[in-house]
Amino acid sequence: MLRARHLTIVLLIALLIVLIPIHATAQGQQVPTIGAEDPTTEDHTIDVTVGSDFSIEVWIRDLEDIGVTSFGFRMAWDPNLMEYVSHTNHVEEMTGWTISSENLDQTAGTYVLDASGVEDPVFSDESWVTFTFHCLGAGSSRVIFTNINDPEEKPSGLDAGGFGLEFEVLEGTCNQQEAAVAPPVGGVAPLFVTYMSATPDCVCDGKAGKLVVVFRVVYFSCQAYYGSYSQPVVGIKSTTFLIVSSQTHQSKEHPNIPVSPGASEGEYRAEIPIAPDDPTGRVLVYVKGNSLQVDGGLKGGPPNNISSEQTEDTSDNSLVDISPPSPAPFQPSALTELLQGNGLVIILLAIIVLLLLLLAIFARRRQRPASLTLVREPTLGPAGRRRPRATGSRQTFT
Repeated sequence: MLRARHLTIVLLIALLIVLIPIHATAQGQQVPTIGAEDPTTEDHTIDVTVGSDFSIEVWIRDLEDIGVTSFGFRMAWDPNLMEYVSHTNHVEEMTGWTISSENLDQTAGTYVLDASGVEDPVFSDESWVTFTFHCLGAGSSRVIFTNINDPEEKPSGLDAGGFGLEFEVLEGTCNQQEAAVAPPVGGVAPLFVTYMSATPDCVCDGKAGKLVVVFRVVYFSCQAYYGSYSQPVVGIKSTTFLIVSSQTHQSKEHPNIPVSPGASEGEYRAEIPIAPDDPTGRVLVYVKGNSLQVDGGLKGGPPNNISSEQTEDTSDNSLVDISPPSPAPFQPSALTELLQGNGLVIILLAIIVLLLLLLAIFARRRQRPASLTLVREPTLGPAGRRRPRATGSRQTFT
């Protein structure tokens, strides 16, 4: 009986030893975050102008140590200030992930998403939904995230270890202001980009590629009985473009790119060179806010950074795939090209030079004179003096 009791105690201690580290690991995991972000800046505060379209993205971050396999959230905004236009769901772009449920209520200003990828946990920061809204009026609208089943709770999910977790909510704020109205005479009226399209034109053979951008610019005029209507803008000289990765948010600014008139009045064409440090892959091309430069160097719009998704047709014409420029090919020197193109001739010349050297050495050896060797023999001369006698020659020295 005593042994059984001791065995039970030992088993309980062993169980505690195993469970305590597991619990500590679960408690010590990094808390993932969910929030609404400006696609161009990653900020959670977005400043827009009344009457314009703008985008926000729903990002889940800080998953490196967790590996989320499912999540669900309810997103809400003020429908009196933000009018829903469209959205793109990126869940099914993830390998092995599916949408369990999705619901949009434009009147109430809510969006619900429940998704899972049990066998393919996600460890990286990802954008899951991209929204386009239209700014209805001046004010400030919160973009909040709550639990699907309980608006008082935080969004929830599961990590790869089966632990339930709550997201830390990074609330978004959309500040909406009236656009400044200025007459077109004596200054620059507020300019708006109504159409935008980007086309990659990548050249091979080591030459850098480029992006060809076409966009249209208008200003709004107000007259009695006719109200407000748009007019094409002429005289645009340059503008600044932003290239932003849709996956990593890496961005590159191309300032003061010259533009030329396009096919119709108010349409312009520009070429952006693709540099080695530009974002590659799936990218969005923006006309930077307040960068349209007209005659005289004045700048008057657009009010915000504008891609095709914020224009009148809300298309994805400025969402393109670009590849990094290929490295410049090796250019051999003139000597290298000569050696490569005339190898046989060079070998024959080398053989001829070698033969000439051998002939010169042989000729020098044949022309060398015979040597004379003197051998002195001690002989007695007159008066008992020794005299040398040469051998090998008829001359005798006394």
